[in-house]
Amino acid sequence: MSIKRKLPIYIGGLVTASLVVAGLISYNTSSNSLINASKDGLHTNTERTSVIIRNLEKSEEQMASIMANNKRLQDLVVMKEQTNDQQFYTSNNVLLGAVNNFLKDSFATTTNHDHFFVLDNKGTDIADSLPENERKSFADRDYFSKALQGQTAIGKMVISKTNGKPVIVIAVPVKDSQGKIVGVLGNSILADFFTSNIQGIKVGTNGKVYIMDRDSTILGHSQDKTWVNKKSQRTELLDAMKTLPNDNNVNVSTIDAGTGSDKSLVTFANIPGTNWVVFLEDKYSDIQSPVRSLMVETLLGLLCLAL
Repeated sequence: MSIKRKLPIYIGGLVTASLVVAGLISYNTSSNSLINASKDGLHTNTERTSVIIRNLEKSEEQMASIMANNKRLQDLVVMKEQTNDQQFYTSNNVLLGAVNNFLKDSFATTTNHDHFFVLDNKGTDIADSLPENERKSFADRDYFSKALQGQTAIGKMVISKTNGKPVIVIAVPVKDSQGKIVGVLGNSILADFFTSNIQGIKVGTNGKVYIMDRDSTILGHSQDKTWVNKKSQRTELLDAMKTLPNDNNVNVSTIDAGTGSDKSLVTFANIPGTNWVVFLEDKYSDIQSPVRSLMVETLLGLLCLAL
C-alpha cells in the first residue's frame, strides 16, 4: 500500500486514538465530579434527615411530658396506690373514666400511633386509650424501669401487645404533688410514623434511606418495610456505626460498602438524644450512570467514524 493511501489511515487512527484518550480522561473527570457532588448531596441530606427525625422524636417526648403532668392523670395513679383492684376497676370510678377519655381524645389527634397508656409503679396498665389493655403488665419493658427511675426513656423496638406491629415507646415519669414518681406515661408509636417521614426523601435514582439502632435493629426503611424490626447483618455498616459519636451534635460520616456492581456510597449520622443512626445509600453504578451512558454513545460515534 502506497504512502498516499497509508497516510490518511495513520492520521485517522491518530485522531481517533486522541479522541478516545480525551474521552476517557473526560469520563474519569466527569465521573469523579459526579461522585463528589453525590457525596456533598448525601452529606447534606443525611444531616437534614437526622434533624427531622430528632425533631419528630422530640415532639413526641414533649407531648408525653405534657400528658404526664395532667392533674387528673396524676391523681388516678395515686388513687391506684391507695385502693385495691376491686374498688379501682369499677364503672363508678369517675376519675378512671375521665383519664381514659383524656387518653382517647389525645390519641385521636395523632397518626401512626399505637396507644397512650398509664402504668402504676408495678408496671400494670391502669388507664389506656384502648381500655382492653387495662390490667396488662408492661413491667418487662426496658422503658418502664428507666422511666420509673426518673428518665425520659425511648424503648427498644418491640412487637406491640395491642396489634402485633413494631412499635417504639417513649415513656416519661408520672409524679404526685410532692414530686415522688408514682407511675409512667407511655406513648406507643408505630414504626410507620418514622418510616413515612423518610419515604419522601429522594436519594439519586434508586437510593434508599433507613434508620437503625445501635443494636443493629432496623427501625424504618424507605423502600422495603419487611426489613423493619430485623437485625442488619452488614458488618461494614455495624463496624462503622461503632465509630460514630453519640452526643448532642449531628455527626456525619461516609464509607464505601459492598463490592463490584453492588458497591455503594453510604452516608450516616447519629440522631441526637437517641441510640438511632440514619443511613442514606446510593450505588456507584447509579451515580455514574449518566456519564457512563454518554461515554458509550461517544465511543460508538468514534467507531462509526473509524469505519
